[in-house]
Amino acid sequence: MRSELQLASLPAESVFRRAIKLPFRFGSRHRHLAQRWPSQEAIERGRCLKKAGDAATWAKLGGAFVGSSVFRDRPAVSMATPPKRSRASVKKIAIEGNIAAGKSTFVNILKKAREEWEIVPEPVAKWCNVQDSHDDCEELTASQKSGGNLLQMMYEKPERWSFTFQAYACLSRIRAQLKSLEGKLKEAENAVVFFERSVYSDRYIFASNLYESDCMNETEWTIYQDWHNWINQQFGSSLELDGIIYLRATPEKCLDRIYIRGRDEEQGIPIEYLEKLHYKHESWLQHRTLRTEFEYLQGVPVLTLHVNEDFKSDRNKHENMIEKVQEFLSTL
Repeated sequence: MRSELQLASLPAESVFRRAIKLPFRFGSRHRHLAQRWPSQEAIERGRCLKKAGDAATWAKLGGAFVGSSVFRDRPAVSMATPPKRSRASVKKIAIEGNIAAGKSTFVNILKKAREEWEIVPEPVAKWCNVQDSHDDCEELTASQKSGGNLLQMMYEKPERWSFTFQAYACLSRIRAQLKSLEGKLKEAENAVVFFERSVYSDRYIFASNLYESDCMNETEWTIYQDWHNWINQQFGSSLELDGIIYLRATPEKCLDRIYIRGRDEEQGIPIEYLEKLHYKHESWLQHRTLRTEFEYLQGVPVLTLHVNEDFKSDRNKHENMIEKVQEFLSTL
């Protein structure tokens, strides 16, 4: 039988519990330690005797052991409360808005504004060229360089491809956002990472709208929600937002910008689709009436920037936007 040490008698109890998370047992080679380990009563009595100057009795109680580094009085930090490791916290901000509201232009402005601001754009290139994962150094064949354009497939046949597209869009977004939190952001001071859209707009704006438009059937929508809940349980805590920036533009202005930027996959988008997305953004970020499975989202601060006026080439507007963003970040 192995003798067992009662952790409750140790001032450093919490340290041992955290370290082993099991009852601490002495093996046969450590029994001599268990035999000479003093009780709590003896420890307290010994401290009193030491203070009183009774050196002889102090020594009999095993003063050398009680006075060791484990039990010696310390001014501020004990072993039971180890010093916290300093770790830079990263503020995570999502940039939300309708299709062609100006998010890509806005993130480029942010990218140039501060070195400590990291930008994670939407992985649109992956959606337009879906292919197997390859090593960065691996040379791709001609066929591998021209994967399926899932974004275009979704717009052309939404009833067939909406579920597939939304699942892949969310998966690729989570991968990109998690990857951004590695490396230099871990050690950076006052680091901020801006996500172009979030896993929440994936579900509650775009996927939800496709379901309500009968582009996903009941079974697909149930599976998507279950999958979304699970994947966020696994990774979502790392991507929880500190704030949201809402780029607010009318559906008409967004449609104009779609034509101007000329992305082939988007040229057939009707105004009605943009109106539905606008209504959902307004419910979520302007009126705060949209309810989600993520309760904390209701309290996440939102900065609304009105972007109906073109700002791409206006340096004064750039500076004004940066100033508002900095003020917003200072409140988080």
